[in-house]
Amino acid sequence: MPAKDFLDLEEKKNLQKALKEEERAEVRERILMFLL
Repeated sequence: MPAKDFLDLEEKKNLQKALKEEERAEVRERILMFLL
């Protein structure tokens, strides 16, 4: 079970931006794991 508020708002925004721009599937997958 994920820890509540593991990432702050700024970190979430940065990861969401990186998710949209990243071309490598394995990196996108890891970003999604952080965000979920």
